[in-house]
Amino acid sequence: MAIRIHQPIENRTLWRYMSLEKLLWLLQRNSLYFTQLKQFKDPYEGTAPVALQWAGKVDQDPVFTPIKDEHVRDHIYVNCWHSNNDESAAMWSVYSKTSGVAITTTLARLQAALTDAPQEIEIAAVQYEAIAPGFAAGSPWTIKRPSFAHEREVRAVFRDPGCGQVGIGIPVDVAALIEKILVSPEPEFDPWVEVVADVVAKYGLTVTVKQSDLYILF
Repeated sequence: MAIRIHQPIENRTLWRYMSLEKLLWLLQRNSLYFTQLKQFKDPYEGTAPVALQWAGKVDQDPVFTPIKDEHVRDHIYVNCWHSNNDESAAMWSVYSKTSGVAITTTLARLQAALTDAPQEIEIAAVQYEAIAPGFAAGSPWTIKRPSFAHEREVRAVFRDPGCGQVGIGIPVDVAALIEKILVSPEPEFDPWVEVVADVVAKYGLTVTVKQSDLYILF
């Protein structure tokens, strides 16, 4: 199916910080995990009206009424990436603190990896704006409140009204997707680098696996 870019996206490295278990799931299933929008912690996810509908004129001024898509949170599935040319200490801490790795990719790699996905997938950079009653957005799954701006999120998104699951794996070309893999910068994870490299090699990938040097003084 088609891959559609919602809007111009800056050419930065895309990071997915995750637990070691989630990396193993990705390698074993050859799939990226897409989460149902309503499973996200932020209750504002997908709550904005999707458009404004023409409703005639009052005193010669145009009047619009918001159309709310009541099924956005149930039908939209999202895979999230952090867009940044540098590592993020905050993202390590939040998403990969206890057994973490980070995989890197690019927009072009992500598009290529999803080419054979059965769904039509949209890729969009999240915009961080205030969300208030009456706020209208054509794609509310691309809007988050400024409190989450540190995530610098790029999302791959599709809609599936018939899925009904909390999340679903979408087939992906893992070799095309992954540029490199970093193991957590915490010192206690240094022995894991060789283990992760061995596991990755057993799945036929020839990518660089090394420990993050975030806390190393050069």
